[in-house]
Amino acid sequence: MIRDNRNIVGSAMFICILLGICIVGLHVGRLQLWEGGSWETRMAKAQNRRSTGNETRGSISDRNGNFLAVDVPFFIVGIDPLGLSKNCASDFEMNSVLVKKESKSAVSSDEFSKEISIEEFLDMLLDCGLQLDNSLEETLHSLEASLQHNRKVEIETNSNTDFRPIQYLRLGILRSVAEKNRFEVLERALKKYFLKRNVFPRIVTRFERLYPYEDSLQLLLGEMRGKSNDGNTGLENDNNEVLKSQKSLSKQRTDSRGRPLEDPTTLIPGYSGQDLVLSIDILLQKEIEHLCLQNMRRTSAKSVSALVLDPFTGEIFSWVTVPALARGERTRIRNTFDEKEADHRIHEKSSRLERLPKAPGSVVKPLIMAKALSMGLPLTLALDVKSKDQFIANENSRRGRGRMFRDSSLLRDKTLAGAVIYSSNIGMADLGLHHMSKKQLAEGLEMFGLGQRTGIELFGEDLGLLKPVEDWDWYTRGSACFGYEMRVTPIQVARAYMAIANGGYLLNPTFMKDKEVNSVPVLNEEVARKTRTVLRRVVTEGTGRHVIQHVGPELVDIIRSGRLEMAGKTGTIKLLNENKEFSTELYSSSFVGFAPVENAQFLTVVMVEEPTTEDRMYYASKSAAPLGAQILASAMNLSGFDPYRVLVEKKEESEAGNLEVSHEAGNVVLRETSTGRVVVEEQEGEPEQW
Repeated sequence: MIRDNRNIVGSAMFICILLGICIVGLHVGRLQLWEGGSWETRMAKAQNRRSTGNETRGSISDRNGNFLAVDVPFFIVGIDPLGLSKNCASDFEMNSVLVKKESKSAVSSDEFSKEISIEEFLDMLLDCGLQLDNSLEETLHSLEASLQHNRKVEIETNSNTDFRPIQYLRLGILRSVAEKNRFEVLERALKKYFLKRNVFPRIVTRFERLYPYEDSLQLLLGEMRGKSNDGNTGLENDNNEVLKSQKSLSKQRTDSRGRPLEDPTTLIPGYSGQDLVLSIDILLQKEIEHLCLQNMRRTSAKSVSALVLDPFTGEIFSWVTVPALARGERTRIRNTFDEKEADHRIHEKSSRLERLPKAPGSVVKPLIMAKALSMGLPLTLALDVKSKDQFIANENSRRGRGRMFRDSSLLRDKTLAGAVIYSSNIGMADLGLHHMSKKQLAEGLEMFGLGQRTGIELFGEDLGLLKPVEDWDWYTRGSACFGYEMRVTPIQVARAYMAIANGGYLLNPTFMKDKEVNSVPVLNEEVARKTRTVLRRVVTEGTGRHVIQHVGPELVDIIRSGRLEMAGKTGTIKLLNENKEFSTELYSSSFVGFAPVENAQFLTVVMVEEPTTEDRMYYASKSAAPLGAQILASAMNLSGFDPYRVLVEKKEESEAGNLEVSHEAGNVVLRETSTGRVVVEEQEGEPEQW
């Protein structure tokens, strides 16, 4: 009986074992036959690591190789709270610490105590240069909460699958390779003396766009669109297809510990963006930014803009507007104000040099003169000045009425050259109305590229406005001779004056170093030379003569000694008020100059918007021309002039203002002040009406 029972039990056990084997076999077969593909895919995913490459966006540098915009790496550091919890003391509620490992070596480190708190642990990471994503207190709280959570998971061995340990927590970033190296040294030391298992996931390398000179050139360089690889404004946007990179994507089989089992396979090829080398000189740029800021405060102007370029190559060395948008300010404005107000605020701090067309005023007079010389008219051409105060033009105009043109004082030199040197509206009006046809006047402006885009590498360049010759009437002829009834940008004015400085060739200005630009002859060399001679006289005896009163003692000595030999032209225009009428309170002054007069190295255009009318500061000889002289001295790096010694503050005029000035000079008057002091003031003719 007992034997039979044993046989029955043995048979039952055998059947159970056989049944279990069959069940396992069926399950394995089902997994292999029906779900084999799915599990094979899961295994492949578990053993394949995908990663992106380190391709970078193209850099932007100045002419001397200084980076203006460049992708720089940063390193993301995380921690594994689950791995850290395996290394910590058990009493988490009281004190979370790392306990020193037992060393098999007789040599021990004095750098570490037997226990390290989590706070001390984080301090070590901070000493390596780690920049936390959150504050130290928040990071400490988050890490300790994660450790306590993982300890509870370890204790509560229930089957609640939603109650899972935290295995990754981002801490922050390391900004440099040196910091990354220090971190890795610390990581090895911690592994040696404290950590039984690794707690730091693989450091991830990412890149960010860095602008080493911060807000300088922000209007030119532009910004990126968020954290994307696309430019949003400026050269970053306009050259996006050249600068843009493509990240490569690769995969690699690894073991459970992440060790590679085979060479990586490229899934998507990548490439880095191309680099741009600009013609900009960042050191000169910084100097001129400082000078423009000083000038804005001295003149109480709304805005000051200036550019410097090489008149023989068209390469632009500096591009300044102050005040200008700071980096990131555009986005802050958009997020703060409604669309209309945001557009207004952004416009007020945007680049003026290619997007703010205005009537050029008297800076057009040398261009009209150059056209007259090309027609064969002499510099000594006598112009008709009827009286000290006014010149009544042809009564038989097709509008059927006369027009009044005013100058501030009696013109001493009643010639074509004198009309430019002393900036006479009367003289220029007589030239345009009685010695040139409207077609010749229009051709004179068009041949210098006014009313045409210059082709600079910035999106949104304004075309300006120059009337078609068939739309010119008698009023347009008179106004055009002294720079009204047209709208041009400062960069267009710069291109026009380049032709005078370089011997007669119209060039397209460029921001790119060593770029071949179009060159079109518009003047013969003799006409260009005669025009340069007149422009030299403008700053030695004409409306630019009194620049020396407003440049400071260092530059006065340089000008007197002849080391700064420059040619140029001033211009002062009235602006329209809200009623679209010429205002007696709103002016814009400008100066165009180049140095040396022959074989010029640098050409500058300066625009001062809405300077104060106090003490007639709005005259270009007081506001724009002194800045032009400072800029040329800085560009030529003349010894004895330090742009940073020009204080950025509003101050009284230099003592150089008491220099002797010939009373016989053209548009110059004497005025008795309330203190009895005689002040010499340069005057420029201005229109009574269009």
